Amino acid sequence: MNVRRCQAPDVSRVATLLDEATVWVGERGYEQWPLPFPRDEIVAAIERGEVYVAELDGDAVATVTLLWDDPMYW
Repeated sequence: MNVRRCQAPDVSRVATLLDEATVWVGERGYEQWPLPFPRDEIVAAIERGEVYVAELDGDAVATVTLLWDDPMYW
């Protein structure tokens, strides 16, 4: 497994992973994220260097965004 910081070309794959996760948690009764996940938010987070992707055999299998703060939650 390789974990790396996302770049601009990764927006589509990160969006797909987030949308898949949104559907998955939604099927379990949790409404956690909007669907589709706002692409402009992904682009901005990637530009800030906050988004990482985990790859297995060259395929993106997970993503994580590091937030320095989350005023909406906290």
